[in-house]
Amino acid sequence: MTMASYKNYSALEAAELRVREAGEWLKLEDGLIETIVAPRRIIEVAIPFRRDDGSRDQLTGWRVHHNTTRGPAKGGIRYHHEVNREEVIALAIGMSLKTAIANLPLGGAKGGVCFDPKQYSIGEIERITRRYVSEIASFLGPDRDVPAP
Repeated sequence: MTMASYKNYSALEAAELRVREAGEWLKLEDGLIETIVAPRRIIEVAIPFRRDDGSRDQLTGWRVHHNTTRGPAKGGIRYHHEVNREEVIALAIGMSLKTAIANLPLGGAKGGVCFDPKQYSIGEIERITRRYVSEIASFLGPDRDVPAP
């Protein structure tokens, strides 16, 4: 299937379809393909924080560990007003593929927080980031998950 053929699919559907097509081409058994497609862990967190004007707000964030077979999970954090659970899963699948293709001893992960950073001050973004990291901290570490710079 060409890249243009994936236009009618969501990011997650397209990522899963690519993995399935590659698995079929490699003649992998169906059970193994399902194992490769499925994320190892999906973490959803509430991110309460205080705005500069003193009001309180709450955002939603995710951290997805897609695959850790090759080593600790690795992947960045997306801040965008349209990011959602499915997109973060798709991006984590992409990170698993990137680290495997590069033959790195790392797995794939991705994080996301749903908000438009352009609408927030630097101080608010810092508070959001600190709260997000505090919510997922028990899943982070050099042998578990290393968020990418």
